[in-house]
Amino acid sequence: MNAFLKTIIALLIFCIGSTLSPNTFFDVEINDPQEMILGKWESEGSPDFIWHFYENSSLYFLDDGQLFEEAEWHIVHQCEGETADNEEDFAMLEVLYAENDKQCYVVQGLNGVLTLLSLPQGRLLIFDRAED
Repeated sequence: MNAFLKTIIALLIFCIGSTLSPNTFFDVEINDPQEMILGKWESEGSPDFIWHFYENSSLYFLDDGQLFEEAEWHIVHQCEGETADNEEDFAMLEVLYAENDKQCYVVQGLNGVLTLLSLPQGRLLIFDRAED
């Protein structure tokens, strides 16, 4: 094959390859905590206690199927002077209650199990994904 034809083939391969998403050939999971946290999570210690995260940033706290509190949630990089270390911590969760009270959590896990470390108390909360 002559050099001109090799160059044309290489350019075609480059052009086609550069227009395709990396996810075209590989099954790559997107690790966006904003999306991954959506849905219902039941407390590992008390399955009747559920946190339900909605896309509109509403967070409902349910106990035995009854709503007992509502809050607003956000995934943030910094909360209460702490910053998420992306190598060790997945993200940070900020929960804003109706009384203008704020609670921060370090999201230490979010893959079928939601693991939260409350700041500054250091209390560990563990939730399993619940079926809707």
